[in-house]
Amino acid sequence: MTTTSQLLVPPGGLGDEDALDALLAWLQARGTSLFAHQEEAILELFAGKHVILATPTGSGKSLVAMAMHWRGLCRGERSVYTSPIKALVSEKFFDLCNVFGASQVGLMTGDASVNRDAPIICCTAEILANQALAEGSQTPFDHVVMDEFHYYADRDRGMAWQVPLLTMPHATFLLLSATLGDTSQIQADLRQRTRKDVAEVWQAVRPVPLDWQWLEVTLHEAVETLVKEQKTPAYLVHFAQRDASETAGALMSIELCSKEHKRRLAEALHGERFPSPYGKTLQRFLRHGIGLHHAGLLPRYRRLVEKLSQQGLLQILSGTDTLGIGINVPLRTVVLTKLCKYDGETTRLLTARELQQIAGRAGRKGFDTQGYVVALAPEHVVANNRMEAKRGKDGKAVKFVRQKPPERGYAPYNKEVFERLSTARPEALTPVFQVTVGLVLTVLRRGDGGLRALSRLISASHLPPGSQHVQRRTVAQILRSLHTAGVIQYADRSDGKRGRQIRVDAELQDDFSLHHTLSLYLVDALEQLDKAHMEQVGDDAPDADARWALDVLSVVEAILEQPMPVLQAQVQREKSAAVAEMKAEGIEYEERMERLQRITWPKPLANWLYDDADRFAALHPWLPADAVRPKSVAREMVESLWSFDDYVKELDLEPAEGVLLRYLSQVYKTLLQNVPDRWRSPAVWQAIGHLRAVIGQTDSSLVDEWEALRDGRAFVEAAPIVQSISPAVRDKAVRARLAADLLQLVRLLAAERWEDAAGLLSGTVDAASWHAGHLAGLWRNLQDEFGQLVASPQMRLAEHCQIAKSQDGTWTVVQTLFGPEGPTDARLELTFAPM
Repeated sequence: MTTTSQLLVPPGGLGDEDALDALLAWLQARGTSLFAHQEEAILELFAGKHVILATPTGSGKSLVAMAMHWRGLCRGERSVYTSPIKALVSEKFFDLCNVFGASQVGLMTGDASVNRDAPIICCTAEILANQALAEGSQTPFDHVVMDEFHYYADRDRGMAWQVPLLTMPHATFLLLSATLGDTSQIQADLRQRTRKDVAEVWQAVRPVPLDWQWLEVTLHEAVETLVKEQKTPAYLVHFAQRDASETAGALMSIELCSKEHKRRLAEALHGERFPSPYGKTLQRFLRHGIGLHHAGLLPRYRRLVEKLSQQGLLQILSGTDTLGIGINVPLRTVVLTKLCKYDGETTRLLTARELQQIAGRAGRKGFDTQGYVVALAPEHVVANNRMEAKRGKDGKAVKFVRQKPPERGYAPYNKEVFERLSTARPEALTPVFQVTVGLVLTVLRRGDGGLRALSRLISASHLPPGSQHVQRRTVAQILRSLHTAGVIQYADRSDGKRGRQIRVDAELQDDFSLHHTLSLYLVDALEQLDKAHMEQVGDDAPDADARWALDVLSVVEAILEQPMPVLQAQVQREKSAAVAEMKAEGIEYEERMERLQRITWPKPLANWLYDDADRFAALHPWLPADAVRPKSVAREMVESLWSFDDYVKELDLEPAEGVLLRYLSQVYKTLLQNVPDRWRSPAVWQAIGHLRAVIGQTDSSLVDEWEALRDGRAFVEAAPIVQSISPAVRDKAVRARLAADLLQLVRLLAAERWEDAAGLLSGTVDAASWHAGHLAGLWRNLQDEFGQLVASPQMRLAEHCQIAKSQDGTWTVVQTLFGPEGPTDARLELTFAPM
């Protein structure tokens, strides 16, 4: 029935009582004793109840989730584990494989799919929500584990945690979080909807107790004390990426590690690549025992910091509160550098939930017997207190000018605020429910009952009646928009009953995605843009296709999120150029300052986009007021053929280069998934190829898995992935990428960056022979024979870059090399493995 290493279900399954006995015996064989709250929660699950488990971080919630999966297996039923981030989903996938065996567990993250028909599935919350919208009560899971359930109140993603509760009345739910607050309304709704009882388990003693301290010292002094008292690894929590980076640099003046520790760090870093401009800075931090962790870093760097931390090699982690969710990094101490944060609208105090969620990272079971949470007093308070304590030679207080609180980015707090937030029960969760185009289409694809299901979904939502009415109006507006756009059609019912049914257009391209709120606007705008181009330049203009590609990029960028660090850097560049120009013209200081206030980042097509959005909004009132936000980041890089490194240096973006890379990956995905193929001209494909080459050379992990799933190349054990795009479109993408890669290769060779060039050729069938030394010798021999060789955009043209696909799936590229005057007789011939 079981082994000491894995839980195995015998043929025919097990009843609940035998399954519970088998689980307890397996735990006993492993030397695992249950805490009282774990035992209570498991017994409630085996009694068939929903369970809300709101116990501290490190109190063993994962073991209770494992018990739910085990019960499902024994009953021959399916279960699903969800969490907000892919890293935690992947981590849980491997953990459950170790417990139940790889054949019993599957993975779906939206980027990768493994064994998707397994009885246990690990997936992100959005994956389960989309499946529940599409299949409703037929969603094939009887047991649902929802980890980090406090995301239910997240402003942007909370719907993904609410939808399964509304649409899966047959399922039993296990809701997990360390910071839930009052859940009485959620419990009442679950009872009414599913006719099952709900058990709440929240009183539990934290396995590793926390010591909460308020310190009126500087951050440097706090770190020195923590190192001296052996209270590291310590996590220094900031709420801005720049602050985290600046702290890491400032702490280089403190000796954190012994020589032996630094030697171990050097060994661990041997062979690691730091290819981007900020890489050398991060490498210095790591060798000093300091890790940096925030969304501005490249994904490869964040993974490296996490790995080194898990090995116990980093004394200090300086980062943002992004580490507060999901990543298993052992920390002894959490240091809150502030108790206020900017939330996108205003600077406010942390909530009790936010503070306790972050603090819960301190003191991990199996590593520590005591965890520490330190909150630092505001800097101006520390400085003023010290000046007040000073005395002159006469013993009298020294007169001084008191430092004032910061005028921006600050909300007042003190020791009393800290004590209140640390002891308060987290705030009640506020429901989030917002109808989108993607939601409407997903539900409508159920067939004849889709519209009724949509109405029932809104009625069932946890919103008050007034808010539900607003959502119904939004649905009506979206339906009119979809009908006008030809995405849905009304037809007489096929069953002979009265009324009409809605059909979703089956002719939409296979890889088209309407889940982006502005997908419909994008398609409509490209139609209007095509008409504008025909009126202005026509098809015969020599640069018509190049101009079209750049304008397509502008429309795509206008519907994507604002990469603010990049845009702010563009503004600074524009202001610096304007200052120099105005000084040369002799413009007075006051006028210069006035003009500088009006400078913003580049916004190509801005007037056309604003007018077009107004036209579209008149017909489609659901379009958000700020839907169109013109910018030129990808366009700038494609137009000037910037490499990633050069663009980062141009804008001084080193600490936020991850923001740039993530944004470029969004543009790349949108061009492939949301721009219909008929608008992807040769120049647009060249732009797609250039972006893919830039991403691939820097850190391709953001798109590799997405491409594998989209192209049907992801690893699957139990079921094949349906091909989501046509071979012809896929081959166009590969050709564009290879042409751009060859141009990047020549750039690297011309700059004598042999190691980076060799990395770009890792996908060739004979990659081992294209090592740095071979490339250096080859390039110098070519230049000896043919003279200076340079990277020219014309290299990508078909007559100079001949790309052929063989029957075995390999790709052969013959690239003509250019000199300063144009093409030469020099050639590079490479064969790439199937893509």
